[in-house]
Amino acid sequence: LRKKTEEIGKIISSNLNKEKNSYDNRITLFIDPDCGFSDAAVKALVKFKKDNLGWKTKGVIVTNGVNLKERLLQKQNYFTNDIEFSIDLSGNLAKQFGIQKTPAFVIRYNGRYYKIIGQTDLDETISKLNK
Repeated sequence: LRKKTEEIGKIISSNLNKEKNSYDNRITLFIDPDCGFSDAAVKALVKFKKDNLGWKTKGVIVTNGVNLKERLLQKQNYFTNDIEFSIDLSGNLAKQFGIQKTPAFVIRYNGRYYKIIGQTDLDETISKLNK
C-alpha cells in the first residue's frame, strides 16, 4: 500500500508540474529583416527580457531566403542580445500563428495566446492583459 501511495504521489506531482509548465509565459517576435520597424521591435523585446527574467523569449526571422546571408550580416546585432532567433524560410511557423505582417509579437500569458502587430510597449501590453 505504501508503494502504491508513493507511485500515485509521483504521478500527481508529475502531472502538476506538466500543467504548471504548460502555462509558462513567453513572447515570440516575428520579424522580417527588410522591415524598417524590426530593429525597434527587437530592442523592445531585449528590454522586456532584461526587466522580466521569468519570461521566455525568442525571435523568428520570416524570410524567403533571397540574399539571406547579406541580409543577416546587416542585422548581426539581432544575434548579440541573448534572444534566440530561428529562421522561418518556409513561412510555416508564421502561418501557424496567422502572422501576415511584421513585426508581430505572439504572447502566451497564463495559458492564452495574444497576437500584437507593430510597435508596442511590452510592459504596458502585459499589464493590460492582467485586467
